[in-house]
Amino acid sequence: MTTEEEIAILFDDILDKYFKELKKVAHENNSQETAAHTERLNDGIRKQIGLSLSILIKLYEEYISPENAHIQNALEFIPLFAVFGMWAGAQLGVTQAEYYKIVDYYLERFDLLEKD
Repeated sequence: MTTEEEIAILFDDILDKYFKELKKVAHENNSQETAAHTERLNDGIRKQIGLSLSILIKLYEEYISPENAHIQNALEFIPLFAVFGMWAGAQLGVTQAEYYKIVDYYLERFDLLEKD
């Protein structure tokens, strides 16, 4: 099995887990159930992602954009992308292990891994 096939299966597993939880909540609330992977993004998640981007932009403007910014500023800023990404993923039911596996996949896909 190729890495791309493994990632596709991982995405499917994440979506299945997410929609099982949605069905459980819908059933408990006597709401309409959904099983489609094309479900619209929840407004709360959309707003949270927007808030994350707003925070990152504000931090960029304050600590990275100024001409007197130091390398230390960038080294503290860059990991926040992963933190906010994991936070958003967690709200969609993505575990830390799943998140890291997906990140590893994209690192390899974009040839960003260090070669021995």
